[in-house]
Amino acid sequence: MPTRRTLIAAGLTTLSLLLAACGGGGGGGAEGGSSPSGAAMVRAGVLAFVSIDSDLGSSQWQQLDELAQRFPGRDKAIRQIEQALSKEGVDYGRDVKPALGPEVDLAFVSGGTSSSTKAVALTKPDDPGKFKALVAKLNANDSSGDEAVYREVGGWYALSDSQGAITEVLKGDRTALSDDSTFREALGKLPGDALVRAFIDGQRVNALVAQAASQSGSGLDASSLGLETLKYISASASVEDDGVRIRGASSGGNLGGGDFSSRLIDGVPGD
Repeated sequence: MPTRRTLIAAGLTTLSLLLAACGGGGGGGAEGGSSPSGAAMVRAGVLAFVSIDSDLGSSQWQQLDELAQRFPGRDKAIRQIEQALSKEGVDYGRDVKPALGPEVDLAFVSGGTSSSTKAVALTKPDDPGKFKALVAKLNANDSSGDEAVYREVGGWYALSDSQGAITEVLKGDRTALSDDSTFREALGKLPGDALVRAFIDGQRVNALVAQAASQSGSGLDASSLGLETLKYISASASVEDDGVRIRGASSGGNLGGGDFSSRLIDGVPGD
């Protein structure tokens, strides 16, 4: 798929952060903000936007480290993460850590087909030279023949499979996603201090469903899925003292949401 390398880069980022945090690599840093900084670099009207807190000194990563100490499989998981990084020919401390900033974002656009679906990763690296070196190393280890490309804008670096995809996602002279009222409303329903926050534009989903139905001749429409009036979906993952809390919010549509109580929780041991 066109977005493969971008998603691999994001996956490496997540694996690396887990390795560093759960291995005691966190330091003292700032708390997470209420709005992802990268949203100011992306245009309004993207299909989806995901923001990952990559500041290992944040309270969220400190809590994750404490939480991970309770799991007997922690050390084995760290070894598996190290092996996954090694297969890509990268080392966290040498290659990845200096190539990242305190935030890593993913923005998605799509014209309704797999070939038109594009993903762009963004970060403001602590060391731009290390970022460029990491991209070169990933390209050297990729046998597909299609190199990843990047573009620098205001200290931020956008990474994708083509410059066209980057142009399609970056704000340029268009309205920024951070200034979009739907995005701001959706993110306003989530805690600012979270490891991951995600946004999906409901109207873009509606348009994709309509286009896919038209291309396939299936007659499927957004109303049959309860999506016709969907404005947005947003979600977050936050680390708390006793676990990870997933929050979700939506506006419009008929997604069948509601309060939920587990009927199986009584069978889970208290410790």
